[in-house]
Amino acid sequence: MEFRNFARNGATFCAKPLDVRRSNAKHVAMSEKTPTDPFSMFRDMVNQWEKTANDYGGKIAGSSEFARSMQGATAFSMQIQQAVHEGMTKVLAATNIPSREDLAALGERVGNIEAQLSRIESALGASTTHSSSPKPKRTKQPPTKPK
Repeated sequence: MEFRNFARNGATFCAKPLDVRRSNAKHVAMSEKTPTDPFSMFRDMVNQWEKTANDYGGKIAGSSEFARSMQGATAFSMQIQQAVHEGMTKVLAATNIPSREDLAALGERVGNIEAQLSRIESALGASTTHSSSPKPKRTKQPPTKPK
């Protein structure tokens, strides 16, 4: 095999001639390969990140310090909820707007009154369904079209 020197943009390069048989073999070998999935590297990266995050999270969640801090955060959250509830109750009372508990109690009272009314109606022998009274006849006719 012989090497040729050539110049391009002031630089001298040494190139060896192409071996057609070998380059065709590479081309055939490359064409036999399945095309690569463009998202496979991203998928692998995400899977590795998930595995690492799960391992790290499992180690942290298993520690007693984490359990104590989560218990403290939960207790703090419950205190905040209770304070907000009490504050809203005071605001609603000051503006004469019923609270959820007031509406629930009112609904229960209405249910009790309806049950008592049903008992009274059944004791008097009145039926709970209204009897169908005859409807008045229709006297007004639709206008007719002039011919």
